[in-house]
Amino acid sequence: MTTAGLYTLVIVDMQPSFKASRAVVSAVEDEVRRAVSAKASVVVLQYRNRGRTHRQIMDLLEETGVRYSVAWKDRDDGSDHVERICLDKGYERSVFRLCGVNTHACVKRTAVGLTRRYARVRIEIATAACNGPSSNNWKRFPRHRNIHLDFDLEKAA
Repeated sequence: MTTAGLYTLVIVDMQPSFKASRAVVSAVEDEVRRAVSAKASVVVLQYRNRGRTHRQIMDLLEETGVRYSVAWKDRDDGSDHVERICLDKGYERSVFRLCGVNTHACVKRTAVGLTRRYARVRIEIATAACNGPSSNNWKRFPRHRNIHLDFDLEKAA
């Protein structure tokens, strides 16, 4: 896990209409707290027409005063929104840390999209803060030299 330096946390589709999101709300809140401690920025991606991000996550973002932006997307890959926000707002682009749902679709496609946009940038997947409609199959998650699956969240806390 990124412990030194800044990064941008990307929260993917944590909307109540995605049943898979309900099981990882607390873990995503933990990721927000880590981002606050690291003075990181946060990008919240929301799938259009699926409602807003879980209220407790948005409340936490507001309460902590962390820099964050919200973007609505129409497809699984939200990397174009992440890139635009980072450029417009001056958010860190040397490390991205992703969490949210659905692992097999939106998290995966956003991670791959970021690798295409930033070939030399570290893309971390906070595995404990990700979920899908069935169990996560991390063996099938795309392998790229800059995508790193983080299975050590408890040790890093």
